[in-house]
Formats: sequence, structure tokens, C-alpha cells
Amino acid sequence: MKTMDVSALALASRELLNRGDPVGAERVLSPVFSQLKLDPSVLHLMGLIKKEQNQLDAAEKHFRAAIAYSLSDGQFYNDLGVVLQARGAFEEAIKVFRAALALIPNASPVHVNLVQCMVARGDLSQAETEARAFISRFPGPEGWTLLSQVQRAMDRPQDALVSAAAALKIAPSMRGLKFNHAMALERVGRSK
Repeated sequence: MKTMDVSALALASRELLNRGDPVGAERVLSPVFSQLKLDPSVLHLMGLIKKEQNQLDAAEKHFRAAIAYSLSDGQFYNDLGVVLQARGAFEEAIKVFRAALALIPNASPVHVNLVQCMVARGDLSQAETEARAFISRFPGPEGWTLLSQVQRAMDRPQDALVSAAAALKIAPSMRGLKFNHAMALERVGRSK
């Protein structure tokens, strides 16, 4: 098959994945995967496909291979961290998220993933520290919501309410923030 045809199939596979069809994406990519398996973006794509199919071992393998060929792509590290976290490998996931942040420090999803991984691991104090650092770097509703979630996990409902209110103050028309604030109010006994 010609190189252009192979690349077109990889693009078609990515489009299917973006439309929520990982099985179709794999069907399109699999016949040409051996020709493209040295391309880190194709390895990453196959990792995303496997992750969407909940084949975490295979996803991890492909993400690690993509990183081996492209050590400087922070998104590859982030996606590997997500898989490691899903598998319960929290310590390694945190290291991988930190590597991603070193490469793409302004990627707020990586910051969120790091904090959520710390919460999943049960390191709530460190998660709070990271959430506050996130707010310092990106003073928006996402950081305050994240901090509210951490404080809720720490069983500090009053602090969680203050953080949820700060998020709502920044973006008062966001429906999700209104819901989070209402839930925080309920947790401190202010249901009405």
C-alpha cells in the first residue's frame, strides 16, 4: 500500500475514534499498523483505541512505545498516567503526570489528573497542596472546583463549600458549578 494511503487510513481511524467508535478505529488501523508502528503518533492512537476498549495492558504498551519514540510529547505521558491510574499503579502514574507537566506545564488537564490520582491514592494532603498550586497558576473555576472535591474527600465540608462558592463566583452562569455549590451547601446542612 502507498504511504499516502496508509496515512489516510490512520487519519480515518483517528476520526472514527473521535466519533466514539474505537472498534471501527481499530479495524481501519490494524491492517496498516505494522507499516506505521514506528510512528509515535500512530502508537499513541492505538493506545487511545485500546484504552477506549478498556484493554489497559495493551493501551499501556502502546503508550510506552510512543514515549520511547518521542520522549518530548507530554500528551503521551499524560495518557499513560491515566492508564496507570486506572490500573491502580498510583505511584508510577504520579511520576508520569509530573513528567507530563515538565513538558507541558500549561496543560490544565494534566494538573487535574495529577490531583485526582493523589486523591485516588489517598494522599489528600498532597492533593490539596497540588490543587492550591493549580489555582495559583490558573485562577479559574476549574481549580476551585478541584480543590472543593479534595476538601470534600478530606471530610472538610465547610472548606469545600467556600471553594465551591469561589468557583461559582468566577463563573456564575455555569450549571455544573451551581450544582456543585448546591451539593456543598447540602453537606453543611443548608439544604434549603
